[in-house]
Amino acid sequence: MMNALKNLKDYIKSQITLYPELKEEMTDLYDQCLSGIEEGESVSHEIELCITDINFLIHNHKENERKSKI
Repeated sequence: MMNALKNLKDYIKSQITLYPELKEEMTDLYDQCLSGIEEGESVSHEIELCITDINFLIHNHKENERKSKI
């Protein structure tokens, strides 16, 4: 479990480096993941949800940037 959470944290740090403007949202998603685990949810499921949400956040951010350049 700890290794999976460390990998998630490393992934989030790398994405924050690429998208510092999304730091707050990504940190919130990480906190939600930890809360879910503390409440007894599956670690792997919570991590999967967190990564999916972060990828969705990044995708939307890229789309909005692309649209603003048109």
